[in-house]
Amino acid sequence: MTTLSSHANLHPQHGARFVADREGELPLTYAVTAYLPQAQTLSATLSWDGERAVVTPPWDDGWATEEVLKLARVLKRTGKSHVTRWRARPDATR
Repeated sequence: MTTLSSHANLHPQHGARFVADREGELPLTYAVTAYLPQAQTLSATLSWDGERAVVTPPWDDGWATEEVLKLARVLKRTGKSHVTRWRARPDATR
C-alpha cells in the first residue's frame, strides 16, 4: 500500500526542507522554497549577479538564507532542474 505524504509532514520539526526548481535555461534562475517548522514557508527567486547568488525577495531568516546560498553553489555548478535538500538547524532544540 502506498502512503501519500500530507502537507504537514513535508514541514520538518527541526531544520528545513529546501526545494529548488529551475525556471528556463539562461539566465540561470530557480524558484526556491524553504519549508520550516510550524508550517512556515519561505519562497523566493534565486539568481546570480555575476558570481554572487541573490535571493529575491530577501528572507528574514538568516539561517535559511545562508543554507539556500550554499545550495546555490551546487545549482550553479550542476544546473540541475530540481533539487531537494533537508538541513538540520544547529540551534534547534530537540
